[in-house]
Amino acid sequence: MRQFHEIIDARRQAIGLTVEEVFARLERYPWPAGTKAPALASLGHWFNGTRKRPRDMNHVKAICDVLELEVGEAFGAESSVAQTDMEQVILQKVRKLSAQDQEFALAMLDRLAAQKSGG
Repeated sequence: MRQFHEIIDARRQAIGLTVEEVFARLERYPWPAGTKAPALASLGHWFNGTRKRPRDMNHVKAICDVLELEVGEAFGAESSVAQTDMEQVILQKVRKLSAQDQEFALAMLDRLAAQKSGG
C-alpha cells in the first residue's frame, strides 16, 4: 500500500503543481480560527516523506482540498473521487449544497435513472 507522501506527491504532479504552488494556495486557504498555513519546509517534508504526515488534521484536510483529493484516499483508501471532468463538476456543485438539498438532488438523479432504464 502506498504511503501518504507518495499519494499526495503523485497527485500534486498529476495536476501539474509544484510544491511552491501548493504552498501559495495553502497561504490563501480559509483556515479555521487558530490554524495557520504550514511552513514551506514542512510542506516539502510531507511531500518527500521526510516526515510522515502533518500532525494537524486541518493541514491534512487543506492539502487534500488543494489537491482535490479525499482525505481517505490520501491515506490509501479506495478512491471515491470523481474520475471524469463532468463527475468533478457535479461533485463540486453537490458539495456546496445543504444536506437537505443533496438528498433532493439524489432523489432527482434516482428518478432520472429510473426513467432511462424504463422503470
